[in-house]
Amino acid sequence: MPNIARLLKEEIVRVARLEKLLAKGGSVAVESPPNEDAQLRFRADGFRKHCARRGISAPAMAGLLGGSAQTIYNWESGRSRPGKAQTAKIAVVREIGKRELGAKLQAQRSIGMAFRSAAVILAVHWGCVFASPAFATDFHDFSVDPARHRVALYLRDAHGQILGDFDALNRHLAGRGERLIFAMNAGIFMEDRRPLGLYVENGKRQRALIVAKSGYGNFYMQPNGVFAITAAGPLIVPTERWWDAARAQPVLFATQSGPLLLIDGQINPLFAKQSRARLIRNGVCTTPSSQLWLSISRVPVTFRELAEHQKTLGCRQGLYMDGSISGAFSAETSLAPGRPPFGPLIGVTSINGR
Repeated sequence: MPNIARLLKEEIVRVARLEKLLAKGGSVAVESPPNEDAQLRFRADGFRKHCARRGISAPAMAGLLGGSAQTIYNWESGRSRPGKAQTAKIAVVREIGKRELGAKLQAQRSIGMAFRSAAVILAVHWGCVFASPAFATDFHDFSVDPARHRVALYLRDAHGQILGDFDALNRHLAGRGERLIFAMNAGIFMEDRRPLGLYVENGKRQRALIVAKSGYGNFYMQPNGVFAITAAGPLIVPTERWWDAARAQPVLFATQSGPLLLIDGQINPLFAKQSRARLIRNGVCTTPSSQLWLSISRVPVTFRELAEHQKTLGCRQGLYMDGSISGAFSAETSLAPGRPPFGPLIGVTSINGR
């Protein structure tokens, strides 16, 4: 067995070095705000276009300025404005050259990767002791509260363009006066980013149900299923039972994916205990009381480890969304954005706007 203490120490040293690098080149510092009024002007559309032109995501800009991604989204949408000190920092960022900007953004990404690497080392170490490399801390879970949250599926913006990532979804919702709290990719999609199987948005079916049981990829691992938001609440059912379920209540949103992770409380028998196929994976699951959980792994896990984790949440039905490319957004904490562009997205917004 590798010397875990040595490996972890190396990662800690590497993180410390990267933090130094980030302190030097990651976030910007302004000793005194610019004096000229022109430098302190702020326009939401200009700021949004600048970020898009230079490829700076909202989380990345938050890292440069020192703040939260949600604050950046609010500035881009015009819902709020930066103060003088932050406007001064924005002016500094505008003047940063391409090479220096690339170095700062890479420093941010490297620190995130180093922390994830250290988490993997710890998981492997404890996995040797407890014979299970996945723990609750290896996942980020979001519990939907129907009294405070609205859950929906999103594919295109108001102009008919596929959203594809969390920045675009945030801008889309902010433009409608809605606040995004949590989001993740929502099912397997094709090269043109349209959903592979059934897709319903706002009660309108955009893609038909696929009933074929053979084909290439995880989507066709059996049984696969459908995740839906109905008038009665969230629902996860096997594909073969979809039509009966759809006739029972109005369907607001639905996405088909595969495979099912949990079936009536039992882990899909296809998942071998000894599997070593670990990826960043995400899925949805429901409890007997219709409590909806959205989960994404922080470290690479197997199908079975994700299913086992869903059981610890009290779920009896669980569906796999995707792996490898999976990402998530949270207004409360920093999460890996995955590998966009995505197809459909599941988003949770605040009912009261806060």
